Amino acid sequence: MNKYRKYLFVVLLLTVFNPTNLSAQQVQARVKGLETNAEYMTLLAQERELNRQIDSLVEEIAQIRESFRTDTADRKNLTTRILGLEDSVFDLRNRAGQLTDQINAIEQAWIVQHLDSSPTENNAETDQQNNRQDLPRETSPMLVNNPYFSEHLSPEDHASLLKAQNAETECLSLVRSYEAGNRSLESIRTIYDTVSQADSAAAIQFQFDSLVAVNARIADSLTQRWSFVYDTKTYTYIYLLDKGNRPDLLFEFNRKLSEMDQQRASVQGVFASDEVATYYLQKRLVTDFELTVASILGFDRSHDSLQHVMQSLPTAVSIDLPIITLQERIFLDYADIEVHKPVRYNSNNPIPACEIYPQGTIYRILLGTYSSPQTPTLFKGVEPLFQLKAEDKIRYFAGGFSSDSAAHAAQEQLKRMGFRRPEVVVWNDGNYRNISDPSDNPVDTMLYRVELLGVEELPDAIKDTIRTTTAGRDIARSGDRFIVGPFQGKEEAEQLRNALTAIKPEKMEIKIVETEK
Repeated sequence: MNKYRKYLFVVLLLTVFNPTNLSAQQVQARVKGLETNAEYMTLLAQERELNRQIDSLVEEIAQIRESFRTDTADRKNLTTRILGLEDSVFDLRNRAGQLTDQINAIEQAWIVQHLDSSPTENNAETDQQNNRQDLPRETSPMLVNNPYFSEHLSPEDHASLLKAQNAETECLSLVRSYEAGNRSLESIRTIYDTVSQADSAAAIQFQFDSLVAVNARIADSLTQRWSFVYDTKTYTYIYLLDKGNRPDLLFEFNRKLSEMDQQRASVQGVFASDEVATYYLQKRLVTDFELTVASILGFDRSHDSLQHVMQSLPTAVSIDLPIITLQERIFLDYADIEVHKPVRYNSNNPIPACEIYPQGTIYRILLGTYSSPQTPTLFKGVEPLFQLKAEDKIRYFAGGFSSDSAAHAAQEQLKRMGFRRPEVVVWNDGNYRNISDPSDNPVDTMLYRVELLGVEELPDAIKDTIRTTTAGRDIARSGDRFIVGPFQGKEEAEQLRNALTAIKPEKMEIKIVETEK
């Protein structure tokens, strides 16, 4: 197995096939003369079955992803199913890559062994089609497999050309693997944007980073193999046109080469992979060159086959390979207040330090500020508790809340429990403010609202999140936008924006607008 295959995929899962049953399926040899090679035909059948299974799993993943967007109640199970299926697809592609290596090795060995052999089989139809004295004889719809190339190239150059032709299958397989990996990254990003637990997000982040690394190795392998194909084929066709005294066609090729290089430069960094984009652009150029050669030689079947290939290749503006990235999420430790007796904080389980999050908004209840550590029993079994040491003082906080209203409800609960002065405080992107202390609250002369643009109707998931996050605030429509608000503080508006960002459609824009009170 080629060295690069050892690193092609992260997870290995051996899939067992029955060679007897697979070899019974009807497959056609890709190289004439290998039809009687039992090992070769069995490998082709296995490869076809693998591709069928991969296509089936990819289709199933697409269906589950569609359910994931609409079925918010069962997203946990759907997430597990998607990740499991993605792993299976990776494993099958790894197995397919191994088969491709084995198949290519057999084909290349056979071609090298028979380089000096002359075609011995020509049916009547082929003889009739090629009974033209002014044009070479066409014996195969595969351009380079025709005798013209063995007759006009040195044995070494002919062997390189056939090797390059065989390597095209491997290049296409690498491109397809990269594209499938890119689709998987998009699926993983969808899941990452909706999970609610930090540990789940970390696991998904790891899987995302691993797949990015896999795709990077695939892109490197593609560059190595495609460079050989591209250089070999362009050299061969330029040599034959020069030998055939066709400076007009060489001039035209150089013009198209210059155009392709300009296109290639213009799309650098536009798509997920410069290597895949380069492959498509250069593949179009090479195929166009081959169409010209086929026309000159009068190879109608080769020309038709190449025309079909050309139609399947995307243009520079239609390469479907978007850049997929994860927008880092900050998971805040929200927790309602509970009371436990006996008190569970002690010397073996001390009150933890209060974490200050660099992003996001979290409300807590300040229970008191002291010059020395306090015994946990002072706080009447309230959980969770946090302590923050600063300027020779220790502040004790309870709970963690996502909204101002939830924090004030907890404040009232603590007052009923006998706490003399519980105060609502908030951190917004790491900045602290005591909402209950007027001296710590600068006068805010602004009101805030959240505007949603870019959609005709709001999805149900967006409406539900707005109602949950804002305690049932109304949604109004004004022209081309939906408006939620006003909010007295910017923290509440930012909290809603952050909650909606995780689930919004890609075309939706969310912004916070300030207005004078």
